[in-house]
Formats: sequence, structure tokens, C-alpha cells
Amino acid sequence: MDDSRKIHILLKMCVFSLAKFIKTLLTKKLNEEDKMRNQFSFLVVVVVLMAGILTVVTPASGQNPQRVVSVNPVGLIFGIADVEYQQNIDKSSAWAVEALYWGHKIVDWSWSAVGAGGSYRKWFFSFKGENPTAPEGGYWSVGVDALFLSATYASERASSFTFGPRGGVGYRWLLGSKKNFSISVGIEVMYYFGSIEILGVKMPYTGIGYSTPLSIGYAW
Repeated sequence: MDDSRKIHILLKMCVFSLAKFIKTLLTKKLNEEDKMRNQFSFLVVVVVLMAGILTVVTPASGQNPQRVVSVNPVGLIFGIADVEYQQNIDKSSAWAVEALYWGHKIVDWSWSAVGAGGSYRKWFFSFKGENPTAPEGGYWSVGVDALFLSATYASERASSFTFGPRGGVGYRWLLGSKKNFSISVGIEVMYYFGSIEILGVKMPYTGIGYSTPLSIGYAW
């Protein structure tokens, strides 16, 4: 099967998943949290399909593993689900796509978000004192995120959309005899645009934020 045929099949799967997702939202009465979870499930499917397309169209290079799938274990403790797929472009760069979900509740307030992001990474540093080869070593990254936010206070609900650029640096270690086990740490700075209005009060969340991602995963 040639590459164009594989991509065609993957795109058909993505369209089918989208249609099924929309049908679920239209035919079932779901609360806001269930909707957000369904959206996250759909985004995971999209990330997997995009990963398949990237795998097909991106040529393999180098001795290191070419792909990494990872999760943030610390985020899971705090109700944040973050799944990422990374695919090498060449020996010193890679693309990454991710799906994100988080939910938080404080007394009468309930917040949740579901979204996706994409980034480009360039490797430039290695503790081994040699030229780094993706996906191992130190890298800088630039990307963009898009999030759907939902807020509930008592019986009042509101939703909003936000997006913004992000950038950062990180370092990935590949462990094991075949370098299949991945651990990465980093720091990212992002700037989001948007606001949400509930009970007649408009709450802007435009501004700078930061995160210190830690992930573990499998490389092949």
C-alpha cells in the first residue's frame, strides 16, 4: 500500500470519528463534564490519526527512535490528562501534537477545559558533549494551543474559546538497551487570548502563563 493510500484511509477514519462524535452530542443529553470528556476522547483519536499521517509522510533518519508517545504523570494526580505524540522530521528536529483535558472544582465553582496543540522542536544540546540527535537531548520549541473552556457556578454555565502561542526548552533522556523508555522535563511560557462571562461578570484570562512539563513515555 503506497503512502497516498494510507493517508486517504487515515483521513476517512478522522472524518468518521468526527461524525460519530457530533452524533453523540446531538442525540444524548450530557452534562458539561461528560461533554468535555467526550471532546477529549475525540481529540485523542485525532492526535492518534495525525500521528499516523506524520509517520507515513515523514522519512526515517538516524539511529535513535523516531517516535515518542508520552503522558504527564504529575498532571494525572491533579486531574490533568495530557497525551502527546512526537515524530522526528530529521536528525535534529521533530513535530509534536497533543490532546489536553483538565477539570477542577472549588466549592460552588467547577472549571474544565479540553484542547489540542502542536509544536516544532529543534535539538541543540547534549549532556554527553556531542551533537544531539532527536529525540534525545536538549531542544527548544515553539507552538500554538487551542482550548475550549467551561465554567459552572451553581446552576449557571458558560463556555469560551481561547488560543495562544507558546515556547520553551526541554531535555529528553532515552533509557534502556534499545532506548525505548523516555523521560523529559522542561519549562514553557505561553500567552493566551480570551475571556469568559458568567452571571453577568466578564472574566478575562488574557495574559502570560508558564508550565514545567514532566513526561514519561515509550519511544520506537
